[in-house]
Amino acid sequence: MENGVKFHSIFYRFILFIFVVFLTVISMILDAKKAQIRFFNLSLIIGQGELKIVTVAVLLLTFLLSFLFKWKCSIYKKGIYLRKIDLFVAWDEIRGLSHVWINEYHRGPHGFLFYNRKTLVIYRENYQPICLYNISLLALYVAKYYHPKLKTNIVLATLASLFNMALNAWFLYEMLSKNLVNIKAEVFMFWLLLYAVKVFALPGIILGYENHHNGVSLAHSTAYKKNASKAVHL
Repeated sequence: MENGVKFHSIFYRFILFIFVVFLTVISMILDAKKAQIRFFNLSLIIGQGELKIVTVAVLLLTFLLSFLFKWKCSIYKKGIYLRKIDLFVAWDEIRGLSHVWINEYHRGPHGFLFYNRKTLVIYRENYQPICLYNISLLALYVAKYYHPKLKTNIVLATLASLFNMALNAWFLYEMLSKNLVNIKAEVFMFWLLLYAVKVFALPGIILGYENHHNGVSLAHSTAYKKNASKAVHL
């Protein structure tokens, strides 16, 4: 089989965002000062300059290490190969392909309390759909390139991803420029509203659209019920 385009899990992006927020908060606390950390007989001086170097180094290292993990799927001119279950699905067996956000909720001590999983949904003829979690939106574009007549939600998924990236970039910019200290109450409330839209409204709208056009098969995880999607979970 010819070489395909491989896709790895993008969960590392979520971890990186939390890490950057954490370091930025420390940077805001330090401001122009430097903190001294003592560990036994060793001492370490940390300031904003050192934090920026550490942030860039960790971002680059995490991005490079992500390619060392096993890839989850590979897209070819003839179809999609799913590595975990060793299954190749040809394009003529696929009636639709979508990129959705499926909310994951953990009640136990393990995992994150709440997380929007970016999911590639493969709708198959005469079979259950397949949910491939933590996959980039780019997979939808590659599939559309190989099979232009493929039915997708590429417009809605792209708009949702652009909203997500713009909101996160705005937040990080405000933190890095230290404007959060003097932020107005109404602006902060507007921010919370936008994040509520991102976390709750957008996933609900996207799944509602998918279930309306492709049959009721997808569902969010809640505090009362784990992910009940009628699909193969990968």
